[in-house]
Amino acid sequence: MRLSYCFVFIFSVVACSTPSNKEKGKEIKEIMRSQEIKKVSEVDILNKAREVGNELAASSQTALSEKLATSIKENGIPGSIKFCRTVALPLTDSIGMANQVSIKRTSIKLRNPENRPNSLEGQLLEAYQYSFEHQQEMREEVQAVDGTNSVLFTKPILLKNPVCLNCHGEIGNNLLDENDKLLKSLYPADSATGYKLNDFRGMWSITIDKKVLVNLL
Repeated sequence: MRLSYCFVFIFSVVACSTPSNKEKGKEIKEIMRSQEIKKVSEVDILNKAREVGNELAASSQTALSEKLATSIKENGIPGSIKFCRTVALPLTDSIGMANQVSIKRTSIKLRNPENRPNSLEGQLLEAYQYSFEHQQEMREEVQAVDGTNSVLFTKPILLKNPVCLNCHGEIGNNLLDENDKLLKSLYPADSATGYKLNDFRGMWSITIDKKVLVNLL
């Protein structure tokens, strides 16, 4: 009799201290759901890269423009030329690191040699330049990069802001001679001048790991 009471007591304690089968089943399903491998197509990945690339290009452009506008107001054009040299690259790099991507602005007509295009970027810049010269549509592009697990997003940059002509315009006209001399002292091989409003200036080049894109889907 005492033994029977003992079994009843133990059963009661176990029943109170462990979840029901229904609760266990729910927990298991949640774990399985969280560990489920996402099945996504290459099209899904490229579409997500386009979305992410557009967002990062826009946010990077806004951040650069706001800081440049503040610098011009506080230091004038000469001060802003020095400001761009020290701030532009670290700013885009920091935005890229925060989002686990690589962000770059590159061009056929370079100012900062650190922005030099690689072979693939060079081909895309030439294609954009051709489209611009022949008044064809220019839009963002996404493509898988051969031999890597990455996707490249590119988007043309057109010179839309008249303020930019103070550093990229025609020498002796929008770009004052003294500012051109300052640019040449900082960038001896500078070729990023002679532009007019709405000219094709370069492109955004944003490299994104496919794993990052899959995690965002």
